[in-house]
Amino acid sequence: MKKVTILLLTFALFLCAACSQIMSKTAEVVTVIEIREESILVENKNKEQKEIPIPKIVSGLIEKDRDYFIEYEHLNGQGKKLVSIQPIKSFDYEE
Repeated sequence: MKKVTILLLTFALFLCAACSQIMSKTAEVVTVIEIREESILVENKNKEQKEIPIPKIVSGLIEKDRDYFIEYEHLNGQGKKLVSIQPIKSFDYEE
């Protein structure tokens, strides 16, 4: 009985570790470089460019050359999925 319990616990830990590798989230500030019907091309502050799939209905609401805070999931074998996108307000100071 003790061996079965240890085996089940080992399997459960392995399964949890595997699931955490399958999906992870990234959140970052990006600038939208290009807007396509089903995706956006963004550039983060390290000058890394990524293509992020988006719902078609969202593409008309996003502005090119504007900064956004985005969250997306990495789905192993399925690419990326946008979770949220929020514009970052820019402040123009007059001197």
